[in-house]
Amino acid sequence: MKPSHHCSFLQTCLSILVILFICGCQSQESGPKPITKAHKLPDQPAPKEDESVVTTPQEALDALEKEEKTEKAPESPDDEMEDEIERAQLPATDAKLTRIAVGSCNRPTLPQPLWEVIQGMAPDLWIWMGDNVYADTEDPEEMKETYEAQLANPSYRDFISRIPVIGTWDDHDFGANDSGKDYPMREMSQQMALDFLGEAKTSPRRRQEGIYTSYTFGPEGKRVKIILLDTRYHREEKGPESDVLGEMQWSWLGNELKKSKADVHLLISSIQLLQPVPSKRMERWINFPSARLRLMTMIREFRPANLVVLSGDRHFSEISRAGLKSAPYRLATDGETHEAKMVKNQTEPTLYELTASGLTHTWENFPGEENPLRIHGPYTGIHFGLLELDWGKDRITLKTINEDGKAVLSQRISFDR
Repeated sequence: MKPSHHCSFLQTCLSILVILFICGCQSQESGPKPITKAHKLPDQPAPKEDESVVTTPQEALDALEKEEKTEKAPESPDDEMEDEIERAQLPATDAKLTRIAVGSCNRPTLPQPLWEVIQGMAPDLWIWMGDNVYADTEDPEEMKETYEAQLANPSYRDFISRIPVIGTWDDHDFGANDSGKDYPMREMSQQMALDFLGEAKTSPRRRQEGIYTSYTFGPEGKRVKIILLDTRYHREEKGPESDVLGEMQWSWLGNELKKSKADVHLLISSIQLLQPVPSKRMERWINFPSARLRLMTMIREFRPANLVVLSGDRHFSEISRAGLKSAPYRLATDGETHEAKMVKNQTEPTLYELTASGLTHTWENFPGEENPLRIHGPYTGIHFGLLELDWGKDRITLKTINEDGKAVLSQRISFDR
């Protein structure tokens, strides 16, 4: 073949290849296009409007199915509670407190009409005194769900967004009725209780054995110290020599009382302290006579200024009074019978105790019981406790407030300066 013919042949072949290539491209453009979708992946920016992510049909279907599942799946309860709960900040350490509300015995499954009533009283602080929920279980998920149910209550959510909250626990939020140190899930339970209270993850209460702690508020001359006892974590089976607090807590409590310079002291005990008559069924400090004697001796020795005891547990409210000059109190014991050897000593100084127990339910058919130190009550409607501090007149007023916002029990106490 001549060179000119060879070049002509090559040009002809090249032209044919170009034509075939163009036809192929046009055929591809006129056929099915690959599916494109701008799909935003977690933690990645969505594509710009002039960009697209090209996927195969199966990849696109997989992506759509994943997106539908993600939209239907509920948020993690932990993440939801952590992200959405708004909590009022505690008062400043130098803030003067004039009104403190307290309460106990609260079932998340029952109506809770008192939160709006309490909020209407405009307290500076709310104190949980135990049985904040009823989570009698060893199942962590069940206990968590019980706390979450309370936190999900709209009235309570609004309440804690406006009113600062502190507190301790009793047996039903600890994990089992009348339980103590033998409860096997107490470490887990402690963390959940502190989560419920909004305690910081770095708080010392997270690392100690038990949730006891104290707070001090107010300027000099108007200072209030609040001591929260833990009567569960170290509690032994009841008996004459059985303990309630554990040695670490006893040592801590002694220092708190001895070194305090506060003008008013509030001792929060989930179970009654002054009730002097033992009981086989009902919980109270007198069922642990050695431990009660130790606590009363400590109070008498260190004499913290203007001490008031606040307790829960009983499903009714009452106010008791005892003279410190005759404390600590003993009971004569003769086999199964118990005789109270006490009288109401009205000479100063005196120790008062307000029991407020019944936010959602109470002992409505309460048959009555002996308490020779009772001065007001019992009241068996749902209620909460209120302390009013009048710094101008140097006095505290203890009140039990009912569902209508009315004081059904009341006791005024003058400061001992």
